[in-house]
Amino acid sequence: MAISDLRRSQIVIPFGPGGVYDYKDFSAMTMDVDEWSYQDINCDAHQIKNARFIKYINKKLRFYEGFNSKRIYRLMHPPIVMAYDSNMSTETRAQMGDVAVKKFPIWGLCSRCNALSKFDPYKISNNKCSNSGVEPRRAGKLTPCGQLGPKARGKIEPVRFIGYCGKGHIEDFPWVKMMHRKCSSDCDMHNRSHNTNQPSLYLSDNSLGNGFNSLMLQCGECKNSTSLSGVDKKSRINEFVDEYGMKIFQCSGKKPWSRENDGECENMLEIQPRAASKIYSPVQCSSIFVPELDAVTDDFILNTDVQKWIEDNKLTSEIQGYLEVMPSFGDKYELSIQQMLDMIQEERDIISREIEADDGEDGEEEDDNNFLYLEYETLCKKQVDDEKFISKSIPNSKFSTRINEKFEGLTQVKKLYSAVALLGFNRMSSDFSDKKLAFNAARTNVNFLPGYEVIGEGIFINFGFEKIQEWRINNSDFKDKEAQLRINASTSFYNSYTDSHFNYGHVMMHTFSHLLMNQLSIECGYSLTEIKERIYFCEENKMAGILIYTASSDSAGSLGGLVRMIKPNYFESLVSNAITNSQVCSNDPICGESNGQGASSLCLASCHACGMIPDLACSSSPSNVFLDRNALIGNETNAKGYFNDF
Repeated sequence: MAISDLRRSQIVIPFGPGGVYDYKDFSAMTMDVDEWSYQDINCDAHQIKNARFIKYINKKLRFYEGFNSKRIYRLMHPPIVMAYDSNMSTETRAQMGDVAVKKFPIWGLCSRCNALSKFDPYKISNNKCSNSGVEPRRAGKLTPCGQLGPKARGKIEPVRFIGYCGKGHIEDFPWVKMMHRKCSSDCDMHNRSHNTNQPSLYLSDNSLGNGFNSLMLQCGECKNSTSLSGVDKKSRINEFVDEYGMKIFQCSGKKPWSRENDGECENMLEIQPRAASKIYSPVQCSSIFVPELDAVTDDFILNTDVQKWIEDNKLTSEIQGYLEVMPSFGDKYELSIQQMLDMIQEERDIISREIEADDGEDGEEEDDNNFLYLEYETLCKKQVDDEKFISKSIPNSKFSTRINEKFEGLTQVKKLYSAVALLGFNRMSSDFSDKKLAFNAARTNVNFLPGYEVIGEGIFINFGFEKIQEWRINNSDFKDKEAQLRINASTSFYNSYTDSHFNYGHVMMHTFSHLLMNQLSIECGYSLTEIKERIYFCEENKMAGILIYTASSDSAGSLGGLVRMIKPNYFESLVSNAITNSQVCSNDPICGESNGQGASSLCLASCHACGMIPDLACSSSPSNVFLDRNALIGNETNAKGYFNDF
């Protein structure tokens, strides 16, 4: 990886394994964490210690990968990628390492002569065109780049378009196959190397702005050309075949982020700009640290040989035989053979209990809610004082009647640790919505996943489930809007939403959270990318609250500005201003009367001018869904918003 191009948190999200980033000298895809190297992988500074979170991650991985999922035992920061400095501390030196990347796409386009050529995969910088020829249509009108000085030559930029499929496979646009079907019978363009010295293909744009209809691919050998019209249309993608009748855009099963062999794939490629958001969607989960008895995994269990014995379900007698002929094994961990056998059996029992507790897709929502419920319980406590979590509720008597009517309790969270883990990624395809088959893990064989942790502060707003339930019962007309959202969700790529997502109590709280974050940004000076939300809503567990906290790794996260805003002399005006601003949107009446907008039409009266916030700040997946200002302020029907009389 190029030194200092990315912060450590960005290496996890949004440019983690399988993601593409434009470095200074090249465009590259991040390899899976198996290929990352650490100076000292056991360094404490690498570890994100949160046993509850790691247990939850293993449940999520089993959901995506099945019961044979590779178990993780550690959550780790990426290594520090920087130039060696003799003055750096021992701790910093131990955290250094490399994050492996692979050039992608391999094809580049000269900005001057329009030549398509392949990058050298082993050179960091080779972005100057050395073409000895010119585009056929400009022959005699343009001096070849190879005849000019280095500064005058064209720069080779990564080509704009790539192909991918819903299973996560990704590859370069098949430029050679696309052109060869139109080449003359004696043309040998497809046998050329296509390097920067002797490119054989040219891609030009007529500048009329008609997308792929404006693009023309031309052969530098036989001078024939072909239009790229239709390559982005699913209805036409099957029409492109080679001289043998084979489909040009058949997916090859390529996985450039992994050393695993390419797999067979029956899908057709979708052609998109390489920076399109649907090409890389990280599968992530987050947690705040809550004080509890923290389980510690012994170094003996983390040994790769021991984990292999457990995964292969080796007989206890076999393992005992190995340990008896390897006395140094026990000496290393200062354990007797019986102690080691007991620890292996204990680990097997833990895994068995976790697998038995899982009950497939029906249990995913329950797992999520139970995981959040412990945080919710902790946040509702009057006072918590721990090394990594400090909170204190403010007595209701200090607030006005109208605040107490809408909220059950308000809490200052003066210190919290927030962690984010990357499980893997998927690539969104309109005709492929199985989220298990679309999932690609961030690791293959290693026993850890990448993540990052930040220290911040926050405010917790407990609505009180009974207050939300009473409002819903008295405003049953919102069920029509719930039905509309269900219809819209039926065509969503994710299509895995639970009843809690459609509950208008959840929609109201999520919308309020966004509007309050917007108001905090205005009144406190926070950037919206520096704060995040966490929604706690579940009918079964009767929880209804939101946590808004700082998620920035710099000093802005711990200066006290956010905690101060929940004090009585600030909070009421903050809420009042947020509700007032929600009543008008610059896109009204279109926004206010919308039956579906945003991702998969999962927002009603909320758009980027009012209720939507930057993706990094939103907790939903995908971001900015299940929002409706009408849930707060009401509409022309008999349905009154929760804050209609505030």
